[in-house]
Amino acid sequence: MSEILTIGLHAEGTTDHKFYKPLIERTIKDIVLDYDGDIEIYSIVEIPKTTGTSYKKDVLKAAITAYDSGLKCLILHCDADANTANNTMQHKIDPALEYVKNHAKPDSTKICTNLVPLIPVYMTEAWMLSDLELLKEEIDAIHISNADLGFTKKPEQYSDPKNIIISAMRIAVQSKAKHRRKADITELYTTLANKIPLDKLRLLQSYQDFYSALKKTCLPYC
Repeated sequence: MSEILTIGLHAEGTTDHKFYKPLIERTIKDIVLDYDGDIEIYSIVEIPKTTGTSYKKDVLKAAITAYDSGLKCLILHCDADANTANNTMQHKIDPALEYVKNHAKPDSTKICTNLVPLIPVYMTEAWMLSDLELLKEEIDAIHISNADLGFTKKPEQYSDPKNIIISAMRIAVQSKAKHRRKADITELYTTLANKIPLDKLRLLQSYQDFYSALKKTCLPYC
């Protein structure tokens, strides 16, 4: 009998959900590929942020929703906004995990306590830079050099990777006819999430950390 693995995703914004939903599903399939268990990924459920409250209270509400929805675990996405995840982990994620843990004690509220941090260095768009050839194909810029597009560093070395991608898209469209000129990064999130080779993402420390944390959580269901 197959095990149904349902997972909640609590991300910072709409485009983050677009990128991470398909990527998480691909990552889970990769994790369970080498194990004997019969597992079916039923769904990745979006749990939106709650505005006007602290992060730890927002996570607590999401964890309660995840439990009530029968989800096996809840992924917490937060951009690092820095060159490592340490500060976000120490001052945002860890306090939220402790807050949830304290509310999940016996005779307290029923809460999902299988929480998995997902912290890209600087921001989500750094992961979108992990395969430049793929990105260049998607923005029709294969004929332009990486340097001319502004791709001069490793993905996690850009403090504003989103702006780097938007700038490259603008450069790419300049050679097109005016009626074809369009540079909309929102179209890239789902496309790249479905196409980026996981081997490319594994070169990024932030993805390695997420992969390890998700693997540790998922394997008991395999």
